[in-house]
Amino acid sequence: MKNRNSSTFTFPQIAVLLIALLLLSRHVRFVWHKPLEKRTLHLLYGIDPKTFAKWIALFCPDLISSAEYARRRKLPPHLALAILVRLGFPGNGTPVQSKRQIIEAADGSYRSLRESIRRFPDFFGIHAAAFKTLHVFPPEIARQMREQYS
Repeated sequence: MKNRNSSTFTFPQIAVLLIALLLLSRHVRFVWHKPLEKRTLHLLYGIDPKTFAKWIALFCPDLISSAEYARRRKLPPHLALAILVRLGFPGNGTPVQSKRQIIEAADGSYRSLRESIRRFPDFFGIHAAAFKTLHVFPPEIARQMREQYS
């Protein structure tokens, strides 16, 4: 006779896990329930508001339109978190990088990087027109560019 029990967890373990998730979700919601000022995001990435607005227009058009972003002074928590996830969290592993930093890290040239992006925009996570207009790239895009260009 086969054992039809597909779960490897016991009832008490599942109950403890559900209670822990419930408590954690209440704590996270309580901690970040206020809207986040756009200025905080600019400071987090270490860039000026104009560059951040370009990032929003190029990489987050499905999250918030450029006009809506320009109109708002504060962003709701869920939208700010979605933007952070899309652009990448700045840190030691994935910093904000300029074109020069990406090229120097790969020992390449501007011309070869530009041509690679023109040919394979999906691999790099950026299109040629966006590459031309930006000088500094969000952490996630910079990471994709480094990985593909190296």
